[in-house]
Amino acid sequence: MRERNININIRVTDKEKKALERSAKRAGLSLSAFLRKAGLNQKICAAPSATLHRAYDATEWLLNKLSKFSKSEIEINLINIRERLLDAYYEKEDGNGNDQNMGN
Repeated sequence: MRERNININIRVTDKEKKALERSAKRAGLSLSAFLRKAGLNQKICAAPSATLHRAYDATEWLLNKLSKFSKSEIEINLINIRERLLDAYYEKEDGNGNDQNMGN
């Protein structure tokens, strides 16, 4: 791991700082990591939503339990995962606790 021990000071307005912090948060990065990536012309992507993360976790959970489920149980879980993916696609958050059969 590289040791980062050199500081670079820049001056920004309060408005600029808040905009940079919002951009870093959307990318799931610290402000320092965001500024390093931007300054080094590295790709900066938005962080996946919590809904998408839960859908991925549910997929992994189902894959690990696949041999223990009947075809109908697998179908139910796949339908649930599909709904989570659609929620993530449309940027919805499932606030009603529909985590049944998903190991969450």
